[in-house]
Amino acid sequence: MYRRKKGNPYKGGPYQRGRTDSYWRRPRRPHHFKSSSGPEILEEAMTPLEIAEYHRGFDDIEAIGFHWNSIAKWAVEEKRRRCNRELAEH
Repeated sequence: MYRRKKGNPYKGGPYQRGRTDSYWRRPRRPHHFKSSSGPEILEEAMTPLEIAEYHRGFDDIEAIGFHWNSIAKWAVEEKRRRCNRELAEH
């Protein structure tokens, strides 16, 4: 797996791209980037390990249901709860 200096998955690496695609509800399409300004590497040019890393990242987000819509919905509900508490206190 591609890693940054502090041990975090490389932002453009296969694992992180899989996580990002799942989060944004994009279709499963293995790919990654060698660098932030580098060209996109498509599935045909990826190794079996890179493809497996992409799917693992995608599946990790699917398993916990951490998608953009769920986060946005939670944020709106949390703001509503906070406003209601403030109103109740006054």
